[in-house]
Amino acid sequence: MALNCITGHTDDGLVFLQFTGAQQINGKPVQSTITLEPDMAADIGKKIIEAANRAIIACKRPLIVGQDQAFKKG
Repeated sequence: MALNCITGHTDDGLVFLQFTGAQQINGKPVQSTITLEPDMAADIGKKIIEAANRAIIACKRPLIVGQDQAFKKG
């Protein structure tokens, strides 16, 4: 499933992540929206950057769409 991510903020100061993916079944898009407090969003952002950097170093390349994946909590 191809996944798009839109980020932004609401008028009342919350941060949102909106994920939209195209599914094969019924051809309808799947959409999820996550709303976070700004401090929590900043902390999650730092953790995602750290995890991405570790993954790039460990694999010496980014993952390819459809490639088998193993999840490591770190």
